[in-house]
Amino acid sequence: MANFGFNLSEHPPEEAFKPIPPGDYPAIITEADIKPNSANTGAYMKVKFVITEGEYTNRVVFNNYNISHPNPQAE
Repeated sequence: MANFGFNLSEHPPEEAFKPIPPGDYPAIITEADIKPNSANTGAYMKVKFVITEGEYTNRVVFNNYNISHPNPQAE
């Protein structure tokens, strides 16, 4: 087994991220890309946000937005 120069038992595990409650949060878009949907019949925008203020500052949120789809309800 590899020796990385530290004893893992001396470092407590970090608390896992809890889901961010529904609400409005100030954020900036740090990445955005347009991708084809899985059936190649439309496209969606894949967006990465970083929250800029409050309790969840620096948390990252991802969302996809349909921008073209053969089904108007999905779009």
